[in-house]
Amino acid sequence: MEMDLGTGIIGLIMVVLFALPFVLDARSRAKRKNDMLGGLQAIAQQHQCTVEQHEYCGDAALGLDTKRKAVLFFAKREAGHLSRYVDLNTIRACRVGNTTSASKGDSGEVVTERVELCLVPADKNAHDIRLELFHSGTGASLNGELQFADKWARLVTAQLKHK
Repeated sequence: MEMDLGTGIIGLIMVVLFALPFVLDARSRAKRKNDMLGGLQAIAQQHQCTVEQHEYCGDAALGLDTKRKAVLFFAKREAGHLSRYVDLNTIRACRVGNTTSASKGDSGEVVTERVELCLVPADKNAHDIRLELFHSGTGASLNGELQFADKWARLVTAQLKHK
C-alpha cells in the first residue's frame, strides 16, 4: 500500500491543527504561572524575604516564607494586580471564609459566592485580613478554590503554632 504525497500532507496538517490548541493552552498556562511567580517574588523582594513554598489556584497565588514567618499573596484581577504581604508574627489564627447563598427557585442549591483565606490579627481591634481566592461576580466558576484555601489554612496554622 502506497500512501500518496497529498494524503500524507493533509494528514500532517490535520495533526498540526489538532495539536495546536493544546500547545497554545500549555504555553499560556506556563506564562501565567511565571507571571504570578514573578509577582510573588517581587513582593518577597520588597520585604526582604524569599518564596520558599508557593501554589496557584485560578487567578491567585500564595507564597510562604517559613524563616520570616510571612504569607505572600498575588492575584490578577480585571482592575489590575493585587498583592499583599502578611507578617505572621502579627496574626493569631487563620481560617477559610466561605460565603454562600441559596439559589433562586425551588432547587435548594447552595451557591458559593466568595472564598477567602482569613487571617485574624493578634490585635483584637484590627480587622481580619482577607485574601480573596474566588468571587462569583467575576463570572468564573469554582475550580478547586475551597480545597486550595483549606490546604493553605492548614499550612499557615502550622506556621502560627511554631512562632
